Amino acid sequence: MTIEQLRNIISRGESDTVEFKKSGEKLNRSIYDSICAFLNRRGGHVILGVEDDGTILGINPSFLKEQMDTLTNDVNNPQILNPTVSLLFQKFEIDGKWVIYSYVPESDEAHTHRGIYFDRRGDGDYELRTFRQKAQLYHRKSKVKSEDWVYPQFSMADLMPEAFDKLRSWIRIDNPNHSWLDETNEAIIHSAELIMDDPETGKDGLTLAAILLFGNEHAISKAVPHYRIDALYNVSGSDLYDDRDIIKCNLIFAYERLMAFIKKHLSEIPFIENNFRISLRDKILREVVLNILIHSEYSSLESTTFTIERDRITARNFNVPFIYGSIDMKNTKPHRKNPHIANVFSQTIMVEELGSGMKRIFKYTPIFAKGQMPEIFEDDYFTIVIPRPLLLNDTNSYTNNGSSDANNVTINDTNDTLNCTNDTLNVQNKEKNITKNYSDITKNYSDDTKNYSDDTIILSTAEIIIKLIKDKPTITAVEIAQKLGINRRNVITHLNKLQSAGRIRRVGAKKNGHWEVIDS
Repeated sequence: MTIEQLRNIISRGESDTVEFKKSGEKLNRSIYDSICAFLNRRGGHVILGVEDDGTILGINPSFLKEQMDTLTNDVNNPQILNPTVSLLFQKFEIDGKWVIYSYVPESDEAHTHRGIYFDRRGDGDYELRTFRQKAQLYHRKSKVKSEDWVYPQFSMADLMPEAFDKLRSWIRIDNPNHSWLDETNEAIIHSAELIMDDPETGKDGLTLAAILLFGNEHAISKAVPHYRIDALYNVSGSDLYDDRDIIKCNLIFAYERLMAFIKKHLSEIPFIENNFRISLRDKILREVVLNILIHSEYSSLESTTFTIERDRITARNFNVPFIYGSIDMKNTKPHRKNPHIANVFSQTIMVEELGSGMKRIFKYTPIFAKGQMPEIFEDDYFTIVIPRPLLLNDTNSYTNNGSSDANNVTINDTNDTLNCTNDTLNVQNKEKNITKNYSDITKNYSDDTKNYSDDTIILSTAEIIIKLIKDKPTITAVEIAQKLGINRRNVITHLNKLQSAGRIRRVGAKKNGHWEVIDS
């Protein structure tokens, strides 16, 4: 670590991987909460002698060595930090003031500070109090995927022959020569590696992946009693759902149930691609549903939700995070969190190469949602938000000639270029411009403004921040910065202005409080 690198870390402010502590003459012992939280999450930088807002206060030079010695001894004391860890603490002089710095790596183990588990959320350290929170921490640290848990007490009799038949019907559409079409159900289980040896007993047994994919509801309820997918429809805005389907069946039939729920409540938007008529609704939401089924963490006690609202469609499932924060096509990293479940679905036409689903979501959503992009965010929960357009004149189709009675848009992948950047969404064709049925327009959008010829929506950064606070009052400046793609200091400036203008107020302490929007 160099002084310039350290200056750069300080200038970016506190975050989920950076913690500042004042520590003038006496060591600020809350630093161990942060060290424990970083070990339990994904690592981070701790810097003593710096105020929360990034102001360098410094440590009294007379107490510098004493604090460094105490830190080194304490992280190796199991009564303070358990398991213990070896960390390097360095002193740096910045503008005549001394600070202590250490990088804390992510640990393979779950750690406590004086018997208490801590986790990192935004720029705060949070105590894990419930059994559920601690169980999720231990599973995140586990080297064994939950889909590979072995259940020797179950047999082929606990699996549904109808689920195997449904899988074969999907496979037959794309690959009539696939070997699984002629194999027995048991042979498919072995071929898909859904039967393994139990490390405790040495006996082989069906894995959780096998039970989730093909099991009957009794077997699933015994193996994972908390498993549930809530399909919710709420367009009235009331506390009661307009429609609901609680899904507890295996993943093969869960796919069918979810797609049926979608088709029940969302109209199809016709679309022509390469001279073939497709459904934008199915093209996008099939990928969302498959993401839920393939990548959920099924050891979690949290249920998965798929919610259709008036202006959005939201899918939310617990997962073991691979990327933290907002996901776009620039930073997405294809990763199968349940490889064996993914492998079974990948035998069908529904799942192609790794990462293709996200590409489709980002490609088709701007067309489906009138220029709006999907929002995808990953931490302990994986969340996908697909904007749902409010269509003009009750029309739900696109046209290639601008007339109000036409039904389709034509796009040819070989002739068209779809450019989705932070500044402009251009849908271009070598021979003609493609337009919506309500006007001949080109859509341009930026971080703050979306323009439509008949339906103009102008959202300032401040208004977007207010909306984010309404959706999540405990949201941090770091989370807002990640969603808006701006730095944390700009967010803080906007928050200060909104408070001065009487639009929002802060309730409670900085790290444990929440925001309130003041209605005008």
